[in-house]
Amino acid sequence: MAKYKNSMKEDPIKAATKRLEQGIIEFMSSDKFREYLKVMSRFHTYSYRNSLLIAMQKPDATLLAGYSTWKNKFERYPKAGSGIKIFAPSHSKTQQYKTREKIDPRTNLPVLDQDGNPVMEQVPVKIPSFHIVNVFDVSDTEGKPLPELDIHPLTGDVTQYDTLMEAIRCTAKVPVSIEPVSGDANGYFDQEKMVIREGLSELQTIKTAIHELAHSRHHSIAETDQKNLHKDQATREIEAESIAFVVCEHFGLDTADYSFGYLGSWSSNKELPELKASLQVIRNGALQIINELELHLDEIQKEHEMHHLEDPVREATKEIYLDRIKNSSIPHPEEYAALFDKLYDSGELDSLKPSADQNPLQNLVTALGDFSRQYDPNLFPENSDHEAVSFEEKMLAQMETGEVSALKEWLHSIVLEDISFSRRAEELLERLDAQFPNPEPVPLGLEKYASITTDEPTEAVFKIGIMYLHIQDASDGSWDYTIYDSCLQDMDGGQIGDPSMKLATALYDIIQAQGLSKTAIPEEISLDTFEQLRQEQEERLHCPVCHMTFSEALENDSVKEWKESHLANISCADQFDSEYGARYHARDVPAFLKEMTDRYGLERCMLVLAGTIQLAPWDKRYHQPVREGAAKIQVPGASDIPTEDRRRDYLVKCHPVMVDVAFRDLMAMEQQLLNSRKSAKEKSAQKETSDSRDKPSVLGKLKTKQQEIAASSPPGKPGIHEKEPL
Repeated sequence: MAKYKNSMKEDPIKAATKRLEQGIIEFMSSDKFREYLKVMSRFHTYSYRNSLLIAMQKPDATLLAGYSTWKNKFERYPKAGSGIKIFAPSHSKTQQYKTREKIDPRTNLPVLDQDGNPVMEQVPVKIPSFHIVNVFDVSDTEGKPLPELDIHPLTGDVTQYDTLMEAIRCTAKVPVSIEPVSGDANGYFDQEKMVIREGLSELQTIKTAIHELAHSRHHSIAETDQKNLHKDQATREIEAESIAFVVCEHFGLDTADYSFGYLGSWSSNKELPELKASLQVIRNGALQIINELELHLDEIQKEHEMHHLEDPVREATKEIYLDRIKNSSIPHPEEYAALFDKLYDSGELDSLKPSADQNPLQNLVTALGDFSRQYDPNLFPENSDHEAVSFEEKMLAQMETGEVSALKEWLHSIVLEDISFSRRAEELLERLDAQFPNPEPVPLGLEKYASITTDEPTEAVFKIGIMYLHIQDASDGSWDYTIYDSCLQDMDGGQIGDPSMKLATALYDIIQAQGLSKTAIPEEISLDTFEQLRQEQEERLHCPVCHMTFSEALENDSVKEWKESHLANISCADQFDSEYGARYHARDVPAFLKEMTDRYGLERCMLVLAGTIQLAPWDKRYHQPVREGAAKIQVPGASDIPTEDRRRDYLVKCHPVMVDVAFRDLMAMEQQLLNSRKSAKEKSAQKETSDSRDKPSVLGKLKTKQQEIAASSPPGKPGIHEKEPL
């Protein structure tokens, strides 16, 4: 199956937008467009609130005007009962009074009374009033034809059309349907679904779907901020079509015949002010959609490949074929890799098929060995080639016995805990599951749990697979329980049972209700051991911040330090998400930040919040000093490509105002710490200076000694250094 891959990233996207700009200018230079623009200028631009009302009543509306406007300016007549209700301003205004501080006209400052409080005054304010009127879309009118532009519908088929449409459906956050659409629009987005007109060509369908996808991302009530919501319709259409053009260009689909004319019809003049004002939105939006589509295309590709997993010969042949392509010097190897299914089915790769006596597990074992060495480079510290062969031989022998539960549990723990390797581990786990399907789960009976403890404790801890379960007797006689993941982070909890329930019964019910394990017998560990594990985890959370990317850590043999720092960053962000909101509303921010900095360190807390702020540079809810402070912090692994950006691993989902307050207070704590260190340094320097000044000189010591000797000499006798008078 062909993959839609392209090397186009930032620079080619800029090139595509420049091509788009030039094409629109050429289109707008035609005489036919000038005549069209003359007519279109008579149509009214509606407010944001009225645009919402129009979208709710007729999502596919294009050109709107009142009854009189259609009749007098365009010689067209609306059909009965086809009106769209909107608000129009009334001629009369309502007068109300507003209380405000009285301002001194000379100083432009508030006037204060004798107690120093501002003097208040009543000011009349005229409030505009509105009434409801009907407007009509061009599709609901009849009469003299309006001028039309040479906007040609796109024709032609698209390679792997079904796959690309499936990726678009996965990328969209609302349902996507192809169905009949009234009016002239090729599709619409109405906040709840995306609809594409039935009967369009494959190329037009793809282009329209991406156009509506851009609307859903940048002009949806749920997905965008107030600034974008208040954009006029021309700007919204220009942004959506421009993003669609750039994305299609990336995947090798030429939509210029349609896009240039469509964009020209929405532009106010040949200077293209709407397009130029939205260039950054267009480039960022296109890049985001491209990355998400490629990610879903990869996933779809893997799903299709899974259909062939039951054929070990096919998989082994593919491994050999891809390895040869990878090690060759042919240009565009990804294009040759995409031809595997076609070549294999036609028999052209028969020469690469493994012989009948070759072990079908060998390729899987080799892949697991390669992954193990990448995950832990220190796995084979000495004589790596020999150790690797020995490791793979032992793994193959173990897999031939069918005992792979420990290997599956190890891969599963990586999927849960390590974002850097989770995707690769998940692929290997799927291959392992396909080769060794899991047996039907056999739930353990209650009698199995009854033998775990010999007496009836009031508190106990159990290790279940990679999870931990802490149970203790509650004050009302029930059982309190908390579930921890393998990093001892609190995942879930609650209460269960009554005073008559035994610990073994509570343990059994919790495991069954939470689905922790259906086959593993819980292993009881002592409370002291559990506390020691938690203490060690707390120490890991306060580990130094690793400023290297994963690749740099791999090169410098610092993967362990990187992983500990990475997991601590994630834990810090999770705790902000789970606890900060309640502490903020309880006006307990200083105490909360003190706890966070004590647990994770000031640097880690600032790094996590800085990454969150950096991901939203457009959000004015972050004050300028906060944005500037966050921009100074370098987050390891930051990237303009969303799927590779480490900052998203530590994204704090609290309200931006809360994040702003927390980061502002952390900056103040940092400054206070710097001032304290500076003051201590200055005091130390002053003390050294004072000590040096108080230290007597050699001449001073000699003079003091002479005075002591003179004072101790008998009266009438000169001192040692005094001369007797002649």
